Order: sequence, then C-alpha cells, then structure tokens
Amino acid sequence: MPKDYSSFYCMIMQRGMGLLVPWPLANLAAHGDSNSNSAAIGQEEGALEALVQLTYSQNEGVRQEAAGALWNFSFDDKNREAIAAAGGVEALVALAQSSSSASRGLQERAAGALSGLSVSETNSIAIGRQGGIAPLIVLARSDIECNCFWP
Repeated sequence: MPKDYSSFYCMIMQRGMGLLVPWPLANLAAHGDSNSNSAAIGQEEGALEALVQLTYSQNEGVRQEAAGALWNFSFDDKNREAIAAAGGVEALVALAQSSSSASRGLQERAAGALSGLSVSETNSIAIGRQGGIAPLIVLARSDIECNCFWP
C-alpha cells in the first residue's frame, strides 16, 4: 500500500479499481459510534483529497460513490472544512451542474454532499460563488428526492 492517498488514488485509477474504493469509504464514514469512523478517516492525510479527485472520474458510478462518501464525511465539522479545502465545493458543484444528464443516484449524492457542506457558513458562501445555487434549484424542482439528514 502506498504511503499517501494521492499515490493510492493513482494506483486505483491505473488498475481500474476506481469504482470499488469510494464505496467502502462511504460505508465506513456512515457507520460507527457518533460518526467516529468519519472523523478518523477524514483526518488521514490525503483521504478526502482522493475522494474529491474521484468525483472527476469518467465513470459515473465512481463519481456517484465518491459524492456519496463525501456526503457521509460532510457530517463531521473538521471534514466539512477539509473537503472544501481539497476543492470539494467546486467538484460537487460541477457534479450538480452536470446532473441533468446524470443518474438519480448521482444527483441525490451531489445534492446531499453540498447540503452537508453548506452547514458551514463559509462553505455556503463558496457554494453560491461557485455557481451551485442554480443547479440545486433545478434539482429541487425535479422529482429527485434528497434524503438529507443532519447530524
């Protein structure tokens, strides 16, 4: 296993395993006592950055699972800020903007991750500045249901 997650990300994509990796991270972030897994994984150097990079994958399933993992990680205060610092707001807004041609699952996860990040006032402002409001309005008007649960 590589020493940092950016090398791990490169290895994953070279071996075509991109779809497999975000899924267990999303599950690990979603389970645990008071979301302790989410906080612990989010503090691992490069983990959130690798997930943000996976949102740019050519494979929609990879993008969907990465957005879902970021959604789960966004319930932790420190992770919210780290995701934003890693370019997560821009990446998730881009997913939301491209969601008219995306699956329901990708639309829901992108909107959910943005809702989790928006708990932070700084992130809310960044979402607006990145152009994230219009695609969220489009999603709100669609028949997509976002089960956005707050911590």
